[in-house]
Amino acid sequence: MARSSSSSHSSSHARSQTAASPKHPHPHAHDVVQTGATDRFKTAFDHTAADRAALTTADLASINLDIPTAVTTAIGALPEIVALRPEIVKALPKLDLEQFDALEAYVLAVAHAHGEYAAATAPTDDVVALNEAATKLRDTLHSDATALAHRNLVDPRALSEFKGATGYRNVAFELLGLSALLRNAWSRITSKTALEIVDLDRARDLADKMMTAIGAREQAPMVTAKVAEDRQRAYTLFLHAYDEAREAVLYLRRREGDGDTIAPSLYAGRGGGQAKRKPDPTPVITSPTTTPATGASHDTATPRASTDDHHDHHDHHDTNNPFV
Repeated sequence: MARSSSSSHSSSHARSQTAASPKHPHPHAHDVVQTGATDRFKTAFDHTAADRAALTTADLASINLDIPTAVTTAIGALPEIVALRPEIVKALPKLDLEQFDALEAYVLAVAHAHGEYAAATAPTDDVVALNEAATKLRDTLHSDATALAHRNLVDPRALSEFKGATGYRNVAFELLGLSALLRNAWSRITSKTALEIVDLDRARDLADKMMTAIGAREQAPMVTAKVAEDRQRAYTLFLHAYDEAREAVLYLRRREGDGDTIAPSLYAGRGGGQAKRKPDPTPVITSPTTTPATGASHDTATPRASTDDHHDHHDHHDTNNPFV
């Protein structure tokens, strides 16, 4: 987006804004979030994938806002911002309308991305605790199966495959196997064992939980890196689109003085431009195929850290069109 030298923002910020603008048109983005789809958040996330992919590592903004709070602020402001579109188009002919029209999709997309990130980074079932319970139950099943095998009620050769091995995987699979062995012989052993069918159900469910927890633990670094990058890219698009829409509203409503009410600052209540919360330590992406965002230059990696300070001066002293 081109800006004149009279703009209240630096040229480095203008470059950041340009880089964050959509590079792949998605004319149906607004329609997507108006269709009443069951999951409009995921739909918006899917439909803005090309815009996220178009961002370079240097474009990515550090996450220094509470995303749920920022999203709810933006969602609340959207109706009034969108209602001003005809006036904004007339007053600011050089405004990036593609980015403006994508704002709603970007808001929903970052909400979805943050939800996925929260789910991916939530603590998984404690494998150690599961292993302790599974080992105890496996040993109980094995002891009962051994007594039944002595009476040829359970196949001794099949039982011999279960060695009582240690290790999370071994315990999980032996527990699952023993429960299946005893279940298959249940009609013969039901009156000759202290075990109940609920014990076998519990063994199966516990083995399932263990396998899930083991898999989640092994895949966690890869999954977390991917969802963290998705979140950071979605956040960057949302932040810049909202920032530009807010700036347009502030200019349009400069005489009425209600721009901040229509499009509130996402940094409101945080103690001023220089008292921002430290950036979220998680958004820097260090996956094998992605260069860490910390390599970005200062003027692109920290989005509008003093945006409110600029807006304060702009609202009271600069009535020049910031988009021409």
